[in-house]
Amino acid sequence: MQPLKILIADDELLARQAIKLALPAGDGMHIVAECSDGDEAGEKIKQHLPDII
Repeated sequence: MQPLKILIADDELLARQAIKLALPAGDGMHIVAECSDGDEAGEKIKQHLPDII
C-alpha cells in the first residue's frame, strides 16, 4: 500500500512543527509539503495531490 501523502498548512511555524511531531514516524504517512498560507497551499495541493491536508 502507498503511504498517505500529507500536506501541512498553517501560518504559524510552531504549529507546523507540532503537527509534524504528532504524526507517527514511518507509519504509512509521508509529508509531501508544508505551507504557511492559503495561496502556497493551493499550489502545493495541485502539485502533490495530497491525501490529507
